Amino acid sequence: MRKILTSLLLVAIAGSFAISANAAYDGSGTFKKITSLSAVEAGYYVIADASDAFVMTNAFGSKSFLVSADIAKTGADIVNPGVSIVWRFDAVGSNFTVYSENAAKYLAWDDTTFAGGNYVYFSDTNTNDYEQWSLSVTEGIFSMSNVKTTARLLQYNSSAPRFACYTGSQKNLVLYKYEALPVDKVSSPSFDPAAGSYYESVSVSMTCSTPNSVIRYTLDGTTPTSASPTYSAPISITSTKTVKAYATLAGKTDSDVSSAVYTILPKHTGSVADVVSGADNTVWHDVTGVITSIGGSGGRSQFTMQAGGKALFVDKGNQNYSVGDEVKILEGRKTTYASYGIVQFAPTDAVNGIVLVTAGKGVPAPVEYTAAEFIAAPIADIQSSYVRIKNLKVTDPLPANGGEVNWVADSATAGNLNYVACDSGDANTTFTLRFPSDLGPGSLNVWKTKVRPVKDVDCFHATGVAAAYNNANQLYLDSPVGTAAKFDGPFQEAPAAAVCDWSLF
Repeated sequence: MRKILTSLLLVAIAGSFAISANAAYDGSGTFKKITSLSAVEAGYYVIADASDAFVMTNAFGSKSFLVSADIAKTGADIVNPGVSIVWRFDAVGSNFTVYSENAAKYLAWDDTTFAGGNYVYFSDTNTNDYEQWSLSVTEGIFSMSNVKTTARLLQYNSSAPRFACYTGSQKNLVLYKYEALPVDKVSSPSFDPAAGSYYESVSVSMTCSTPNSVIRYTLDGTTPTSASPTYSAPISITSTKTVKAYATLAGKTDSDVSSAVYTILPKHTGSVADVVSGADNTVWHDVTGVITSIGGSGGRSQFTMQAGGKALFVDKGNQNYSVGDEVKILEGRKTTYASYGIVQFAPTDAVNGIVLVTAGKGVPAPVEYTAAEFIAAPIADIQSSYVRIKNLKVTDPLPANGGEVNWVADSATAGNLNYVACDSGDANTTFTLRFPSDLGPGSLNVWKTKVRPVKDVDCFHATGVAAAYNNANQLYLDSPVGTAAKFDGPFQEAPAAAVCDWSLF
């Protein structure tokens, strides 16, 4: 710990001591090179030339220039420099005065005194603009111009080794800034897990990076003292608590107090049906169902899942699983898409918060509808459910080449393809067939192997999940299950076809 010569106020800032404005540098301390203007503030500095070889002393040579001395460094730093080369910068607005405590003088330049000479002199006061200096920096090299006469710069003349005021023809400066000594202080405790909201309970561990330190804590929000409990093992928190702790060690300053609020929330576990009927914004845990379709838009990796006759639209999940897999969502939030009445379930952790329960369990049997029945069904009753709509035709013209290529988008992220379907016996009973994009790795090629209508007179049954848009029911076509079989896709040939040429596929 450095010795302070005059009445020094030690102010603890961010774990270090700072010299007060009334203290004097006593010849001990570390000075580190700075390279940015933002690092310049009131404090102590060593001024060196741009080649980083010479420092400016507060000793005058003949006439009025300051004598230079060889720089002496320990590594990259100047350690314990003598008072004769240390200068104190004090801020005056955006400018600085440069003061030598050793000489008890301010650095100045005055055209009236020197009539244009390349000189520098000492002043007893700091109230005039010729006793102030403006700093700028370029690539770590500082320029110090006199505020009264900005063309005059404090520079180093290497031809006649000295520091004086020139008009820019000599070398600019490098600055080394005093770095306060670190406080011998215990590190503050840290908590694991971090503060936040948790369900049912949380086990909190406390650690301190200072070896052999002792942690004392409270759970009621009060500041811990030497009489508070000593931490020895993780603490189970089952109701909302404010934890505060500090660390102590003999011979060192106690740490700052760390604080964390742990909010304990009720945990809701339930079925898909419970989520569907539950209140919006409720967080549910361990919800299990079978994936009935995969798709989405905008890279959101959506899918639908069903159990017990009820279904959920899972938004922002992942596509690590296949249609027919039974999965469990460990935690998610239920909302209802107000415009269409679709129940959405958003996993808290889309990557790790969805786990496989049974691979290939198989989709449930679809509920069958005619086109008219499907169109009339309340979306709240059928939303995201796995359904089969019988005896359909496509009313919009199919793409070129009999649909062999363009029925399915060439890119799985190109957007959604929509087709208008109608009852095979009533061209006015229509709804939208929707082919979702973002099907997941490899799914697009699987889609293209499946049978599908190639002519607008082909009659078919379609399987998928019920959705809605603009208050009209739609069918999201069922995702492929990943095999090469032609007939495990969303379309099945209906015997009432006027023309059926499924053999193309």
